Amino acid sequence: MKNIDLLNQMHVLFSSGLPFPYDYESAIEDVRQLQGLQYQLQATHSDEHVSFLSKSLISRIRSERRRIARMEFSPWSKGFSSKLDDELYFPGMKQDILLELDKIIDYHESKQTYSSKSEPINPDPSLEELFLEHTHSYFNDNPGQILIPIAQANTSDIVAFRQEAAKELSDMFQSRAQAFETIDYMTLDVDWREESEIMGRIQRERFDWLGSHDELVESKPVYLPEHTLTDNNIMALWNLHNIGAFSAQEITLGEGTVVGIIDTGVDYKHPELRRKFPNRDRGWNYVDNNNEIMDKAMHGTHVAGTVAGTRVGVAPGTSLRAFVVLNSRGVGSLANVMHALENCILRQVDVVNMSLGGPSYVGAFERLCMEAYNRNVMIAAAAGNEGLQDGYSFPGAYHGVLGVAAVDRFNNWINFSNVNDRNDLSAPGDTIYSCIPGGYTEMSGTSMASPHVAGSLALVKSGAPHLNAQEIYSLITRPDCVKQIGDDRKKFGAGLVRPDYCLQNTKIKEPLMVSQFHNV
Repeated sequence: MKNIDLLNQMHVLFSSGLPFPYDYESAIEDVRQLQGLQYQLQATHSDEHVSFLSKSLISRIRSERRRIARMEFSPWSKGFSSKLDDELYFPGMKQDILLELDKIIDYHESKQTYSSKSEPINPDPSLEELFLEHTHSYFNDNPGQILIPIAQANTSDIVAFRQEAAKELSDMFQSRAQAFETIDYMTLDVDWREESEIMGRIQRERFDWLGSHDELVESKPVYLPEHTLTDNNIMALWNLHNIGAFSAQEITLGEGTVVGIIDTGVDYKHPELRRKFPNRDRGWNYVDNNNEIMDKAMHGTHVAGTVAGTRVGVAPGTSLRAFVVLNSRGVGSLANVMHALENCILRQVDVVNMSLGGPSYVGAFERLCMEAYNRNVMIAAAAGNEGLQDGYSFPGAYHGVLGVAAVDRFNNWINFSNVNDRNDLSAPGDTIYSCIPGGYTEMSGTSMASPHVAGSLALVKSGAPHLNAQEIYSLITRPDCVKQIGDDRKKFGAGLVRPDYCLQNTKIKEPLMVSQFHNV
């Protein structure tokens, strides 16, 4: 493999699915740090010490090998290939990558030579600390936040009650605590290594305001679904033709609606998107805790382009708000995603797109999604790209959310799209041409499918503003308002989204024809 250091490979491969997660200088610096860790391990520790640390890596490596085995690598976009060192990324060499990972697994297993009866090994604390820092950053992605339930208040000022509880906890732990306004929860920022200890202390304190201990959990990490970059320089915009977007745009462009993009940010200076943010209130950055929503990756901009791009978007007349919850590697905190969604609820955003997800069900998050639905905030979310049979990705599988599966230009199911009974609709997700910071490219994934539905919801809401969320959900999944593309509902949901059909049928039939999708 051109003498690429194993940790270089691990660093690039374990980047949570963003094909271009760093700028060049950041990638080089991170690789150097990982190299330094490996050199210290080799120079200062015996095989037994390395074995101790290896055990912490082996299950993660095995998991990543399974993920990579399902991935399809594609060449880089031409616009970025010149910026990359061939020894840092090697598209199209999937089999070689898997062989190298097998070597890593074999090496670490060979180091695990001592038996369970051996004396416990205690590595140098300073090196173990360094190891934990790196494995947290590159492998674990634990966000270091706790989700805390609040008991129902016997007061008329429920928001003030929740905020007072958050202040008490913030003062106790000298850390930021944020109460939700729409659900009975708060979040507490903590050192990820102290989560269990702090959760135990919260339970022992017996706060009057504390809800069920069973719902006291650490905030799970969320990720971008794996996706691929291609560059065939196709300007046909087949995806918009397939869903009838151009026909729908003859009725409305989505004027008067606002779509929230919860993602990596948006390039608000892009020619296709710069007029989609009508005032300085563009959104919020929950990663850096400021109002700079510029996309440091490319994923959020691509999603936003499909929703509202002047030429490449489903609903070019809609306005946007961007909420940054994922870092440059496409990893973020569930707590921040929830705060961003509540922000959309309080701002009365019409539609939210979440092309992200994780495998863990969290009841508080589903309650928040249902709160959005009850307040007429509609949500589209990616079904997930693991290619799993009966595999779920959340929030796409929550009630109150339209889970979106991916199909190709011939409306065939794509083998990376998760198959389950929570898929509500299908949309194009193969080689989708859209915006990225400073230009355009094609991407594939359910991340690319979801914004087609978000844009379609904006069109329908604009064309039929009298309809509420329940009525629009029922309309957009109704048999006569989708294109039937297959009998397997687990693969395709109700069918291919067709906003033009919906706008032609916006007068709800009596009695209301309720769809059989999972979210109503």
